[in-house]
Amino acid sequence: MKSQKSLRYQNNGFIVNMSLFIIIIITFKLTRPFDFSNLTLLRIFTENKIISYIFILMIIREIFKGRIKEIFKIPGIVLLFLLQISMLITVLDADNIVGSFNFYLYSLGGMFFYLIIIFSVDKLENIKILANWLIIMGIFFIFIEKLGILRLPSLLPLSSSSQEAQEQIFSQTHYQSTALMSTLTRNSFLWFDANNFAYLLGSLLVFNLFFVFNEENKSLFYLRLISFCILFISLITTLSRGGNLAFIISALLLVIFSKTEKNQKIKLILIIFQLLFFIFLMVLPFQMTYLTELIDRFFLSIGLFGFGRASLLVTGLELGRLDSAAIAINDFLQKPFFGWGAYQIGKIGNTGNHLFYLNFLGYWGFIGFSLFVLIYIKIIKTMIICLNFIKSIDIYDYNLGITLVSLFTLDIVRGFFAASGFYFSGGLIVAYVSIIYKKYKGKVGLESRL
Repeated sequence: MKSQKSLRYQNNGFIVNMSLFIIIIITFKLTRPFDFSNLTLLRIFTENKIISYIFILMIIREIFKGRIKEIFKIPGIVLLFLLQISMLITVLDADNIVGSFNFYLYSLGGMFFYLIIIFSVDKLENIKILANWLIIMGIFFIFIEKLGILRLPSLLPLSSSSQEAQEQIFSQTHYQSTALMSTLTRNSFLWFDANNFAYLLGSLLVFNLFFVFNEENKSLFYLRLISFCILFISLITTLSRGGNLAFIISALLLVIFSKTEKNQKIKLILIIFQLLFFIFLMVLPFQMTYLTELIDRFFLSIGLFGFGRASLLVTGLELGRLDSAAIAINDFLQKPFFGWGAYQIGKIGNTGNHLFYLNFLGYWGFIGFSLFVLIYIKIIKTMIICLNFIKSIDIYDYNLGITLVSLFTLDIVRGFFAASGFYFSGGLIVAYVSIIYKKYKGKVGLESRL
């Protein structure tokens, strides 16, 4: 395997470092107190506004460096612009124009975030730095939460939106188990409910698994194992079926397609599961309750056992969700091309966040949804071409690419259960392809196909 020294550290400019810092802040939603504030002064630091500030700085930087035309070379950029136009058409025709326009601005912020990642991650080393800091911050906040140092009510302002968010998180966090006849507290983090926290942990675990498979330093290797166990146990205790399933699928993809030696992979996986088993049985035996409950929830979801109990739990086959899916499809059929827009009372908006793709179809219609899917396809197609080229040249770079595909897969699976998008993982993939293209520019088999 090629040494990790192939990714030598280079100093980044101020704007790039600031952008990487903002990416971490947005990932952990650390602007949440400002988002819920009623004070005008604090509202200038909301998530979308901060993204807009950094995006403007990035554009100014590209203009001064004479690289503004590079934005038009981004894979799928035309589709992205067409999607924004399609969404604007929907907004103008929506019953709830104000609500739909606010939702559109949130989507526009997502596009800015996507472009910020592409422009700020201009070296493979930056992906590694970002992944390391995300893992460190994730573990730090897990311990802070467990020690009770941070509590949600003390961090959020006194506002109606803040109170509503706290009530929603509290209601989802305290879970009544019919199998154990007791109340379990699902693992969550501040303004992340249990499900969204699970998807965040899954993303961190994918990055961590990459480092486990590719770490050459023995001391760091064992630290990676320990951090993996901490994150994995936290993931299980969220009791999120969607989050755990998304991680399992993405992890399997990473294990199968990464080019680490087969015997070494098997050995590493066995070490990880032995360590987890030891922690569960010897150190944290009470956590076995969560593992048992999570397995039971999976069985209920797929309808293998306990149909009577299934109706009492929030499961993937719950009648209410099936009704919501039927309503969503019916709403789409009534207004199929450009959709109803967001936040429609009595229309697609009542389907909840567990049907993201159907929600998107109802919000923005067949046109918007098709453009959304085509962006996914374009990103994957571009990445496959890049990986087919790099796999015989640099194993470490190839494994990093597979990791990003696994992260992208996690976001795709997430969309079947919760709100999702391609902005973070897709941005990293496009940045990766751009870096590889520049690194091997002129090589036969890459330049002509991207």
